[in-house]
Amino acid sequence: MVRASRLAITAFFSLIAYPFAYLRGGLSALIQTTAAAQGQGQTEWTKRAVALEKTEDRQGLLDWCLKWTKSEPKNVRAWYGLGVAYAKLNRLNDAIEALRQAVRIDPQRAAAWYNLGNAYIRLKRYDEAVETFRQSIRIDSKHSWTWFYLAYAYENFDRHNEAVEAFRQTIKIDPKYANGWYGLGYAYFRSGNRTAALDVVRELRRLDPAKADELYNWIMSH
Repeated sequence: MVRASRLAITAFFSLIAYPFAYLRGGLSALIQTTAAAQGQGQTEWTKRAVALEKTEDRQGLLDWCLKWTKSEPKNVRAWYGLGVAYAKLNRLNDAIEALRQAVRIDPQRAAAWYNLGNAYIRLKRYDEAVETFRQSIRIDSKHSWTWFYLAYAYENFDRHNEAVEAFRQTIKIDPKYANGWYGLGYAYFRSGNRTAALDVVRELRRLDPAKADELYNWIMSH
């Protein structure tokens, strides 16, 4: 049953895109927001990175950010941009190194911790993912995606009660997020609380009847 359950959650999460640069506007918004917070205007480095991201030129973004980090090795935006560029090209180990450098420069950069955890998730390094997502949440706890993937990492350790709490935070922030409700129902069931899992199915049916039916059928078959 444990093996079947793990296959089920793996199949579910494989349908969900891994979101990099998770604030609205993607990498562009993050780079510009960081500059504004630091009282800086847009430099040519920033403008070019934003333009490349908007045109989805991933290789171009990578090449530009490599030059940027060499020119400004202590600039957190440069390393953050490089990490996201590597991640978009599925060069995850390189992404991890770049993002680790970003948080070494600025440990309070929640988005960098989040994307670092995201890369760990994709490499199935769940213990490291838990720690980095928790670090991101300590800095900024208002993003549902961070709680969502923290819950997923917990599930891969069979830490179901902690997964339940993380999923509950996910839907507290975004009550209309159907995948968050689905994950909560799954985690409740895995924790042994079938009644709560079925209650979640009823809530989920208001948002996404197809997903509710899928979760209900999965619960009833186990």
